Amino acid sequence: MSQIKIQTYALDKLPLEVHRRLCKLDNDWLHIHKAHQVEKGFIQALVASDNIIGYVVVKHNDASSAHIHKLYIHPSCRRKSFGRQLLHRAMKAAAKSNYDELYLECFQEYQAFFASQGFVTAKEPNRDGIYHMEMPCLRHYIKVRAEEPHLSTDGRKALLISQDNHLYKYNNQDQFVSFHRSMLSQAQRQISILSDTITHPIFKESYIRQCLLNLSKRNSQAKIRILLIDDRTGAGYHNPLIDLAQKLTSFIELRVIPRGASRPRDMITTVDFDAGIYRKDLDSYTGFVNYSNHMIAQRLRDSFDQHWQYAKPSANMRRLSI
Repeated sequence: MSQIKIQTYALDKLPLEVHRRLCKLDNDWLHIHKAHQVEKGFIQALVASDNIIGYVVVKHNDASSAHIHKLYIHPSCRRKSFGRQLLHRAMKAAAKSNYDELYLECFQEYQAFFASQGFVTAKEPNRDGIYHMEMPCLRHYIKVRAEEPHLSTDGRKALLISQDNHLYKYNNQDQFVSFHRSMLSQAQRQISILSDTITHPIFKESYIRQCLLNLSKRNSQAKIRILLIDDRTGAGYHNPLIDLAQKLTSFIELRVIPRGASRPRDMITTVDFDAGIYRKDLDSYTGFVNYSNHMIAQRLRDSFDQHWQYAKPSANMRRLSI
């Protein structure tokens, strides 16, 4: 096949000839175009020998996030890495447009492909079998790919515990929660979380609660520790985490920092022995994420353990006892 080219067009300024060629390529294109032609975003067409053999549509969500509406490669051209090439170029273009979060939906047969390119599952499949996936820190991920050429063809090491040795930074709550989804889903031995309250968004996430359940199923010796700075907020109300804890066969231990003791102003999450998430201050969502640095993870665990050893079981959260 001749040299491959990727051409980019704004969704609201698509040339008529390109539109016609896309209609011939994909029966769904006409519906997609009618639904999104006035939206902000772009389409990238994969061209070989002047024929369009694939395309990707990226739509604007808000100032920091975008959504991959569809990635399509003609059946005769699949399994030749064209989908990966097109996806990477779209991700790079989105990062260049200052998007830092990227979302998509896909069926189970494509979930492994997107996971291998750095996307993490944000929500388990619904009744239609559709996975909701996301890239939590797009611009940093693109920078990592540029620094590590092997990731251009194989992204399997990205965002994987004990394999990805890059330090990721986040600057908002959505990224903070997304990194938790990514990391907790990979836990094999232990999870420790220092949080301000049990009503924090990470505990409200059904996918994260599923991660805790999955850990207990994978390892009967799994250890899950939750340390609260304030156990009054949320006490006395129905909480899905409490309900989950009653069902787990493994043991969840929850403690609270005693009144009068020095109370931390940060949040810490550690997973197994090499991974951790650090939030610098409770007043803002800034910090770093590490997937494979034993020294950093050990420092986070030491900080967590220092508070844990003086903490007491929470009288307000007795229902968490199993």
